[in-house]
Amino acid sequence: MIKNVFFASFIVLFSLNASSSADEKNELVTKIVKASGIELIIESIPEQFEAQKTQRRTTSRNPEIDDLVTKIFIENFNESLAKEQVHLTIFNKIDLNNLKKIVVWLDSPLGQRFSSAEVTASSPNAEADLLRYLADLQTSPPSQDRIALFQTFEKAAGLTDSAVSIFESLMRTIISGIRAITPESEGVSEEKINSQIGIMIPILRQGMWQKMIAMSHFTYQEFTNEEVNEYIAFLNSNAGKQFSNIAVNVVKVIYDDMIKRSLPKLIETAEKQKKSSSTKNVTN
Repeated sequence: MIKNVFFASFIVLFSLNASSSADEKNELVTKIVKASGIELIIESIPEQFEAQKTQRRTTSRNPEIDDLVTKIFIENFNESLAKEQVHLTIFNKIDLNNLKKIVVWLDSPLGQRFSSAEVTASSPNAEADLLRYLADLQTSPPSQDRIALFQTFEKAAGLTDSAVSIFESLMRTIISGIRAITPESEGVSEEKINSQIGIMIPILRQGMWQKMIAMSHFTYQEFTNEEVNEYIAFLNSNAGKQFSNIAVNVVKVIYDDMIKRSLPKLIETAEKQKKSSSTKNVTN
């Protein structure tokens, strides 16, 4: 009897602790989402698809299908659901101890200054300031120490790796949609697609690396070398590495969900295309 009471009490206590831990994690995740600027990336996803459509138009074998696939993906993008997935992904990917360490950094005076600078630099209004800053760099280049500092920062933050990974996920999402809607006889094999992406990525990586370095100079221009080194130290920690990977993990989850949500419409559209093609052939 006593054993049963003890066991039952233990179960209740464990359940209360688990609930309390989950509540604490949710609170920490909410803080991280707000401070990280990840929601800005989510809100810009339709624009990213539109930009890719525009870039592909000059090389596409069938621009009409590209436009149609992009339209279907954007129509099936649910911003509210995507933001819920952001929260859930961070909740599941990062343990409580590292969430606490991330929030300690974000809540620190220096962490708050870095977060504020990042949000300001990524706003649409900052584009003109960025162009002016880059023009000024041509006549007043930074010191070699400053250049080396931001190369170290870029590596610690994994900026290029994250940007390239997100771009590749976007490309594969669009291509999977095009393949779903394109007749097999007109399609491109997966092997050829992988080969083309394999050629494109190294070229993209070099350009992206230069862009990330320049963007870092602009974003953190008001920070001293010592302050940037403090940020680097955080990014090199286990918690910092998990923080750096948030955008990649979240965007991949959202793109996978967009494919799943769009697939029924893509299949339906493909069937209509087949019927329309068959009707034309019979008529001719």
